[in-house]
Amino acid sequence: MKKKHGQKKPRARAKKPAAHAGLVLAHNPTNINQEFFVASEMADDKLIEAEILGQAMEHYVYSFVQEGKTVTGLSVAGVNEVARLLNRNPKTGVKIRIMPDTLQIERNVDYDGVKGVEVRVVAENMVTGETGIGIKFEAYKKTGKRGTYENTFAVEKATSKAERNAKRKLMPEQVAVEMIKKFVAQNKYTAIAAPAQAPAQRIYQPAKPAALPPKNNVDYLGQLKTMLFREGGKTESQAIEIYNNYTGEQIKTLKVDQSTAQKMLYNFLNSPLMVGKRKN
Repeated sequence: MKKKHGQKKPRARAKKPAAHAGLVLAHNPTNINQEFFVASEMADDKLIEAEILGQAMEHYVYSFVQEGKTVTGLSVAGVNEVARLLNRNPKTGVKIRIMPDTLQIERNVDYDGVKGVEVRVVAENMVTGETGIGIKFEAYKKTGKRGTYENTFAVEKATSKAERNAKRKLMPEQVAVEMIKKFVAQNKYTAIAAPAQAPAQRIYQPAKPAALPPKNNVDYLGQLKTMLFREGGKTESQAIEIYNNYTGEQIKTLKVDQSTAQKMLYNFLNSPLMVGKRKN
């Protein structure tokens, strides 16, 4: 096709470098399989304490280097800010609120010998009627660089994090991605370091589960029991029933060695029901 006289060739638009280049979104801030979860939980503790003491909470996004990549996720303050912005704009089709009558605070809960408080709360999208359940356990005592210490404001922290988890489930994923980009561009983020002693270890998919020996410093059986407890397995029989329902297996007991527990934990975390919950 011949070029017409006077017709200009359209210029390709130059792409601007994105301020968020290289950042990867942590889709689920409550996924215990990520070191990021441990580090962000500790960072959120400090921010929640600062808010209780009347100090400003300016960090909406956390960044964390994991396996050579920078992972990012929304803090408690970030989730609240995104919810506020969504609620202000009627075009979003999202209007999130915490349903006050759903707040449940259970004290002296025992998670594998660790005493603490568990908070459950439900958030609602008032436009669609969709709901999201947030659950958070906070131990009364935690372990840090200087040993065991009292977890100040455990109830308040559990409540704030449970509300965060409930609200986050109602936020469209693309909205979360774009808001993280915006907050990063506005420098409303902070880098966090890997914790010295992580209360939850990362679980790697073994290439050959039957041949891979368990790591000596990982309590796979304890982690499996904790996950089953969080899903409603308050007794061993209930925990076994939940495991079998999720995985399709027919186990009879949880009295297994660490090698078997490692494979069971992997199967449970990657069962369709657990994967579906992480996506939601």
